[in-house]
Amino acid sequence: MFSRLTRIQRTALLLFVFLVLGRMLAFAMHAAVPFKVGIPLSLLLLVLVFILIRPLIRMFLWRVRRRLLLTYFLIGVLPITLLAFFVLFAFNLVLSQTANYLLHAEIDQRIDRLMATAQLLGQEVSAHGAAGVSTPLGEQTFIRTGNHSPSEFPKWSAPGFKGILRNKEGIHFIAAHGSTGTGKQLAEVFLYQTLDNKTVGAGGPGSVHQ
Repeated sequence: MFSRLTRIQRTALLLFVFLVLGRMLAFAMHAAVPFKVGIPLSLLLLVLVFILIRPLIRMFLWRVRRRLLLTYFLIGVLPITLLAFFVLFAFNLVLSQTANYLLHAEIDQRIDRLMATAQLLGQEVSAHGAAGVSTPLGEQTFIRTGNHSPSEFPKWSAPGFKGILRNKEGIHFIAAHGSTGTGKQLAEVFLYQTLDNKTVGAGGPGSVHQ
């Protein structure tokens, strides 16, 4: 604080300290003071108070200002920031849950479509035979009838199966096993399709090719 005072303020303060110390020293030594210092000391005290009052007020106000700024930050800025953070976190959480739900719903719809396609193909095979059966674009088909069973047809699968598969390379597929008829008219169709972003984003079955 002393370094922030002006030259006049420093001089007045040093003079005041000098007079006070001289008065105290004379009183302690029971020595007579060669001149009366009461009136000059009082006047100097008034001048010193008048001179020092402004920097003291500035320093006090600065401390109050810092406390007010800290209070405003703790009461206003910090809660708003935390509230915005929690709102953003909740929004991202709801958005991720919604996206996850929509993704699973879309995959379930694709699997149901695949099962419906397998059933229709099974009906065609049972009625007209396997020759000339058209397969949707992007889907692989294995057909097993009462008198013909290809080696590629999955032995572990049973009619009515539908779901997601993964091969040794880590590639995922959606698959469905449909069947229709009995005896010699039995026709089973196993359909599978690669599960990727293109598959999920497709709105419906692909075009048909021979």
